[in-house]
Amino acid sequence: MYYRSCLPIRILDISFLSECIILELLYDNKKFLFCSLYRSPSQTTEEFQEFLNNLENILINMYDSNPFSLTLLGDFNVRSANWWSGDITSNEGLLIDSLTSYYGLHQLISEPTHKSNNSSTCIDLIFTSQPNLVTNSGVYSSLHPDCHHQITFASFTFITLHLMKELFGIMIKQILK
Repeated sequence: MYYRSCLPIRILDISFLSECIILELLYDNKKFLFCSLYRSPSQTTEEFQEFLNNLENILINMYDSNPFSLTLLGDFNVRSANWWSGDITSNEGLLIDSLTSYYGLHQLISEPTHKSNNSSTCIDLIFTSQPNLVTNSGVYSSLHPDCHHQITFASFTFITLHLMKELFGIMIKQILK
């Protein structure tokens, strides 16, 4: 996960998964949590169930810290037609979709993120509890011509409540003139 080094970010130790990092950004007295993870596509049914249980524990711990916004992103290697209509929903995709929906997370990526000669899938996902803060999201082509993975991104805006009050106050004053 890339971020500007000048941002007030710390790594949280609340992960139950080996290939997962959780970052906390404190901005304008608000807490923004970001969880980036990878799930192997070769997991057995039992391993996937353990992954799902651990992911739920991560979400519980993240929500217990009362964040203003929570973002979950990564290479989930699951498929759902709810995320991209050209996909076929896998059992794992159905379970991830149910879990993230239960916790009020919205999936932002709606196009293929993995392309090969004869197939395309949307398996690299970004979920957020605050889709209204997202100014842009999508997929860029891979930087390497032989790579079948695409680059998934989301841009967030952090307009503070104080700034919004100032802007609306100025707008209201101008309207009343």
